[in-house]
Amino acid sequence: MDHSDHYPALLLLRRRELGRLRLWWLWLQQRLREQLLLRRQYNSRTANRQTCRGVFSPRHVPVYQTSGKEAEHMHRRTTALYFSPTGGTRTYVRAVAAAMPHMGGEVDLTRPEERRKVHMFGADGVVVLGVPVYYGRVPAVPGLLDGLQGEETPAVLLAVYGNRLIDDALAELSDLCAARGFRPLAAGAFVAPHTFSAKVAMGRPNAGDLAAAAELGRRAAEKLSGPWCAPELPGNRPYRSFQRAPFYPVGDDTCTRCGCCVGACPVEAIHPAAPRATDGEKCIRCLACVRACPAGSRRVEGPAFAATAAHLEEALTKEDKPPELYL
Repeated sequence: MDHSDHYPALLLLRRRELGRLRLWWLWLQQRLREQLLLRRQYNSRTANRQTCRGVFSPRHVPVYQTSGKEAEHMHRRTTALYFSPTGGTRTYVRAVAAAMPHMGGEVDLTRPEERRKVHMFGADGVVVLGVPVYYGRVPAVPGLLDGLQGEETPAVLLAVYGNRLIDDALAELSDLCAARGFRPLAAGAFVAPHTFSAKVAMGRPNAGDLAAAAELGRRAAEKLSGPWCAPELPGNRPYRSFQRAPFYPVGDDTCTRCGCCVGACPVEAIHPAAPRATDGEKCIRCLACVRACPAGSRRVEGPAFAATAAHLEEALTKEDKPPELYL
């Protein structure tokens, strides 16, 4: 028998072996990622009583060491990262990042395609990361920060809220970042108009807000000139529970099918073929589509939304809360 008669069988066997090897390799990678995530989560929980890079502070707070070269030249590239469906968070992140040396690029995590990419940051860089506060938490967007990967990268964290409370948002954001290789350098809580009513925090951010954001950026940059400690952030663990609002925006018969709402939605809850409808399970109630609709077709209606907006306006328009900086 000619040896070539064995080739199909050998080829089939080789393909099966390669298939099993590939499956094993994918399983091993997943296990390694899980172990790394668990280790980082453990380190973030015990950070207040452990040392970091061999430096120990009297209060057992982790102290991060800046090398002499970094301290002398401060050649850290600053990258602005934000999830900002209606623009308020983006404004604050840019103001903080602009006040830091060597402002680099931006990553708009509002865009689903950007969240699907992998963004790597080293220990020689610094990021300014901001999110809005929804229900006292980080927005419940699947994979919001999954594409970010740091290597002990300093991070300035921003929580932007509608003049109510930040609750556990900064604590949660800090934990999510720690699990991805980032270390909180500084943080800030800033006010922007409420999603459900433009009357709440109208006119924010104002000149004072932006000045405070710039101050946060400058003071965060100063911390990097020597050994630094992570700030103490407000919030509870476990984080507060919440229920999503029982309403969401839809379009009416004045819809022109222009697609502006489709492009504005950060979670792809509006299908291009049916722009009047909204997937209520995907929708995060940011109302970006309402603001983007040039025809005024998209809106939230019903007694539940009207009662919620009225309650917020009654409770949250009596006092404008100032910015809070955590260093």
